Amino acid sequence: MASLLIRRAVASDIPGILQLQFDCYPVLSKIAQWRPEHLANHQRLFPEGQFVAVEGPRIVGTSSTFITRSDVGFAPHTFRQITARGTFADHDPSGDTLYGAEIMVHPDCRRRGIGSSLYAARFALARRLGLRYFVAGGRLPGYASVRDEMSIDAYVRDVVEGKTSDRVLSAQLRSGLKVAGILKDYLDDPNSANYATLLVWENPLRGPNKAGSAEPETPAEPTSHAPVEA
Repeated sequence: MASLLIRRAVASDIPGILQLQFDCYPVLSKIAQWRPEHLANHQRLFPEGQFVAVEGPRIVGTSSTFITRSDVGFAPHTFRQITARGTFADHDPSGDTLYGAEIMVHPDCRRRGIGSSLYAARFALARRLGLRYFVAGGRLPGYASVRDEMSIDAYVRDVVEGKTSDRVLSAQLRSGLKVAGILKDYLDDPNSANYATLLVWENPLRGPNKAGSAEPETPAEPTSHAPVEA
C-alpha cells in the first residue's frame, strides 16, 4: 500500500477531487457542491489553503479553506452565503479566521486517520499564518434518523457528552474541534435535516485579543441560531 501524503492541491487534481466528491456524496454533489470553475477559483485565490490526501496516484481525501473575519465566521450563515456560492470570492487575506468549507475522505478509506491528518494540516496552516481561529460548519448525518425523537440541541449535546455517536461530529471532536453553536438551513442535506454544527478551534499561539479585535462569544452549550436571509 502506498504511503499517505498530504499536499497542496494543484490544477491537475481537479478531476480527481470531483470524482472524490461524487464518491463521497452522490446526492449532495448534484445539489450544492463544487464544479471545476469553483475549484480553479479556490486555487487561484488561496492556493495554500487547498489540500489533497493522496496514496500513489489516487486522491483519497481533500480539504478546501479560505480566510474570513471572526465576526463573519461566528455569525449565523449558510454554506452558500459563507462560500459566496461556492466561489470563495469573499476570501479576505486580512481576516483572522480560517474557514473550512469542505473536507472529504473516500468511503473506502475512512477510519484510517486521513480526516485527522487533513485537520492537522488546516490547524498548522492557521498557526503559520497567525490566524486566531479555525471555523467550519459540520454535517450531522446521524440526526435525520432520530429527529422525531429529540431536538437538534439535545442530539448535539449527547454526541458532545459521548452518550451517542455521529460519524462526522464524533470524528471532528476527536480532531480537536469544539461545538460553538448550531446553524439552521446550512445546507440542503436530508441526512442532517439541513442543520450543521458551528465548529471552532482556537490557535493556542494567539491569545485572546492579541490583534486588538473583538473576541466572539463561544457558548458553553450548543445553541440554535436563526438563518441569515439569502
